[in-house]
Amino acid sequence: PVLTTATDVQGYTAPDAVAAELGLRPEPKRNIKYINQRLLLDQPVTYIVDLSLPQADYFAQYLLTKNLPVTIEDVQQMTMEDACVCITEHKLDDRENLLLLRPRKLVAGIGCRRGTAMHEICSALSWAAKQVGRSPADISAVASVSIKSNEAGLLLAAEKLGVKLVF
Repeated sequence: PVLTTATDVQGYTAPDAVAAELGLRPEPKRNIKYINQRLLLDQPVTYIVDLSLPQADYFAQYLLTKNLPVTIEDVQQMTMEDACVCITEHKLDDRENLLLLRPRKLVAGIGCRRGTAMHEICSALSWAAKQVGRSPADISAVASVSIKSNEAGLLLAAEKLGVKLVF
């Protein structure tokens, strides 16, 4: 069997699908239904990307590739009349016509050879974060296997990032 949603069948890009593809968390989930109903009725739904997000351009470019109406602005200064999907970390008023897509915190799993230098680990983390449109500042924890618990480069990299190191 093929299971699909009404938005898929009608050729609309649902905001929860956008969230899944971008690694974002929709909230409140109950508002997904309202936004999807608007799409199915061919009523406007605007995407707003918070200007303060370090990956704002990445998110906006992705939305444009999906032919979704998008603006980048300061979400704390905006007024919303119509339905909108807002990519932000800020807390906004809970309204039926507003669905928030929140960036998830990143946990970086690190496997490395003995003696790997801190700068190599940090460089690899920067590269990996960039690949998903994020910044190393979005990494909230670093994890590795317990046998690496005394690995100097790993310990120093976590310290430099200012994040928790979990084994």
